[in-house]
This record gives sequence, structure tokens and C-alpha cells, in this order.
Amino acid sequence: MTARGRLHLQALASLGAGVVLLAALPSCARHASPQAPQASWVNAPPGQAPAAGPPPMQPWFAQFQPPPAAPGFALPPPVAAPPVAAPPVAAPPIAAPAESPAPEVEPGGEASTGLALETDFGQSLPTRKHGNLTIPEQRVARGPVDRDVIKADTIGTFLATEPRIWVGAPVPGYVAPGFDAFELSQLIPIKDGDLALYRTFFGDAVQGHCPSDGGANCRYRARVYAHDGSLRSEIDLNGLMPSDRNLRVSELTVADGVLYFAQACQSYSKEAGGRCSDVVAVDMRRPALEVLWRSKFLVSNGPILVIGDYLVTGYGFTSEPDFVHVLDRKTGKVLHRTRVAAAPTGFEVKDDALSVFLYGKEQPQRFQLVRFFPTTNGKGKVLPPSPSLTTFK
Repeated sequence: MTARGRLHLQALASLGAGVVLLAALPSCARHASPQAPQASWVNAPPGQAPAAGPPPMQPWFAQFQPPPAAPGFALPPPVAAPPVAAPPVAAPPIAAPAESPAPEVEPGGEASTGLALETDFGQSLPTRKHGNLTIPEQRVARGPVDRDVIKADTIGTFLATEPRIWVGAPVPGYVAPGFDAFELSQLIPIKDGDLALYRTFFGDAVQGHCPSDGGANCRYRARVYAHDGSLRSEIDLNGLMPSDRNLRVSELTVADGVLYFAQACQSYSKEAGGRCSDVVAVDMRRPALEVLWRSKFLVSNGPILVIGDYLVTGYGFTSEPDFVHVLDRKTGKVLHRTRVAAAPTGFEVKDDALSVFLYGKEQPQRFQLVRFFPTTNGKGKVLPPSPSLTTFK
């Protein structure tokens, strides 16, 4: 239980010659969340670094372990305060305390292995479900340090028979939690709607899911929903993949009617012959989907960020070099790359500063965005964009 969930009860009643004061019940400490990246369904709490440093990245289907069962708790008996002398005037009756609002549930909190969410008062939250995915109506918070190399808006495993719980952005009612064997995995708010990624999971004997041999591709579908609830488009991403093995969809985004997604290596790039982790651009504005371009391989297995006419993305894995790349949105050409200390897992932009969050690192690396937009020199001449990243001194 969190501090927000503490229930303070204090009653004062006239009992002739004395008044009894009931002390507040002590709160129960929340069960500690596992630290990242050793555990995969939650990361280290803010301000705490993993004690032994980050482990080597493992094949993405092997990184996730089932959540531990939440322990129960027992309330200690109330302690009565010593008698207090009665005031000369009788105290008026005190109204019952107002019911406290249900607190926000945090990752690693009081969620059972069956993912039946509990508030601090033991009340079950209403949910939407599909397959083994549970989407609580009350949003489950994800902290700012909860960044995984494998992007997903759920906690749980990638096994078809194991439960998952939604921790991403609030899911509008018009966005389906799933269909057939597909479950919602990522949700990205976009202009005039939402971009949803659905996927299947690993399960040899589960109908509609992918074999768990560690090589076969799972199935991926992208849907674009309009704010009026209509399904604007749906794309079978597997039909755009050059191989049915060793590939996965790591992240995707939409800008100006074009879908950009990374078909990443499932594990070490050598297992796919180095032909993986490229960005694919698909024009969704035409009835027949058209692949506009494919970038070079080993460019992206992580986040994709649109900045003006450019894409910023990153690639990295154990024993492989880690880079941030800047791509031309029109051609997919790599215009700039810079070395980073570990695999990029997230980006944040503020003014002309780019923060790159890295696997196993407590602090991001910060870069200055240089000439991503037209500028003028000291003589008033307009200089065309020529994007690059420079390290802040």
C-alpha cells in the first residue's frame, strides 16, 4: 500500500466524564518492486540504480518473467489513547468521515498473479479484458524510469498462457483491447486519433499464437482509430517483413499519413544474418498500401521520434555498438549518427535538447539538436537544415 492509501480514522465522542481518542491505523508497507533490469515486468524505483549493474541483454522473448504474487497483510490491533478530561461544554456530534478516493495503483503494487487489481481498500477495479490482457479502468501508473529495451505498454510475459496488465496511456473506449488471438501491446496518441499495435504471443499449443522456438515471427497488426471511434485503417505488418523468422516489431509511429515502424532483430543480429533492425515507411493515404522506403539494416531496434522532416531512432545490443541515428523522413537515408553508452530505450525533447535514455543507465545522455530546421547566419542568409547531434559540454 502506498502513502496515498493510508486510512486515517479519528473519532471523538463524549462519554460522560471522558473522551476516548482512537489512533489512526498504521498503514501497511507496499511490497517492494523488483529492480530493473533484473526483473522485466517492473523497473527500478526512481533514484535507485540496480545494485549489481545491468545484465547483458538477452533475446527479447527470454527477458520477461511472471510477476510475483502479492503478499497479504494483517492490521495490528488499535491502541487506545489515555483518557482526556471532558470539556465544560459537550462536544457536538461529529459526522462520519468522507470516503477517501481510491488511490492510484503503481506497478509492482497489490496486483495478484491473476491480475485482479486491488485498491488499498481491497476493492476490485472494473476492467476490460481480452485473452490474457487486463486493462483497468483506473489507470495503472508507470514511473519515468520504467523504460524497457523491448517496448510494450504492458507488464507480464510474452507467453500466450501468461497474464498481462496494461500500464500505458489510457485506452479510449473505441480502441479494442484485442481481437482473435491478438492483444493490444502499444498505444500511441497521434493527431486526430490513436495508433494501436496488436500482436500474438509465444505458445506452441495455443491456437493463433507463434511457436516458442525463439526464431519464428509472431504476428503484428497496426490499427489507426479516429477520435470518433471509427477504424481508419488496419495493416498486417507481417506482410511487409522480408522473412518469417528472427524479426519483431519494436516500435512504430505515424506522421502525415505515413507509418514508420522498426522490424528489429529478435536477438543478436548475426542470427538474422545482419538483415534486421531497419525502419520501414508505409504510405497509408492510398487504398493500396505502398512501401515508400526501407532504411539500412542495424539502424533501429528501439524508439522512433519524429522531429520536423527527420526521424531520430537508435540501435544497440549486447556486444554490439550502440548508436543514435537521424534519418531523412522522405528517403530513409541516414544523415547523422552518434555513439552512445548503451542501447537507446527512450527519447525526450525540450527546446533544442534531446535526452537519450539508455539501457541500464540511471541518467540519460543529453545532446543539442543542431540545424534540424532552417536557420539564418550572422549576415541574414537562410541556411537549409543539416541535422546533427552534439554533446552538451
